Amino acid sequence: MDIGTQRTANTPAKRTSGGGTQKSHPYFPQKVVLQSLHAQRVFERGFEVCAGSFFILAIVLPTLATKEQALEAQGMADERFNSAFRELGAEAERLAQLAESHGIDMASVGMAYTAPQEFSAEITSPNAVRYVALIREFDKLVASFDVLFLSGVMPNADYSLQIYEWKRKLLRLAGDIRKISGRAMASARRKDMPIPSELAPAAVADSQPAEPQSPSTPVAVPEGEPPAVATPAPISPRKRRAGAPAAAETDAFAVAAPAEVT
Repeated sequence: MDIGTQRTANTPAKRTSGGGTQKSHPYFPQKVVLQSLHAQRVFERGFEVCAGSFFILAIVLPTLATKEQALEAQGMADERFNSAFRELGAEAERLAQLAESHGIDMASVGMAYTAPQEFSAEITSPNAVRYVALIREFDKLVASFDVLFLSGVMPNADYSLQIYEWKRKLLRLAGDIRKISGRAMASARRKDMPIPSELAPAAVADSQPAEPQSPSTPVAVPEGEPPAVATPAPISPRKRRAGAPAAAETDAFAVAAPAEVT
């Protein structure tokens, strides 16, 4: 399955509304084969978000911000990535020890999957490769979970919940990188403002990649889409009193437009 954007050398450059042409940036396609459904879902929902944000941090931000601003934002993103790799490695070690305590040799178990998929990842920055590597490591982690579950070592409820939590972490990581790049770009455009040092997820209203739905019952790993958010019903306009000016009605129900994020 190839979800990458197809480009050819003979494709003419697209012209913008101002008469110029789009900038030609380098990239290379990398084939990514993922065995488990869980890793496939993380790639589909998180890779483009993360890769696009890293492109902004590595290529776009340095042209607008000072060197110190760019390095600070990139350092925040690197810190989150390094933390994710450490946690993933620690979890893989924990599962290996659990398997060994039950006489299971992970290396000798030949796990197979019914529907592995091949993706094409467009690598536009060095850290895009790191997110691909993180997803591959997660794919291996899922295989360890599957071995323990199929061997009867790990209960179904624990199996479902722990895989769900790891999918959620990796998708949140992609969302955090997007928040960092968005905040950094907004600050850089203001020129006189430093890059915010606090980038807690609750501080920014940017949307996150779709997260997996929490398992409600201990059955095979759920793959539901996030629950739909109810849309409030429109408010019917109030009738204008006799003799009242039309402008009064407009002012009473005017809603301020949201500030445009730059």
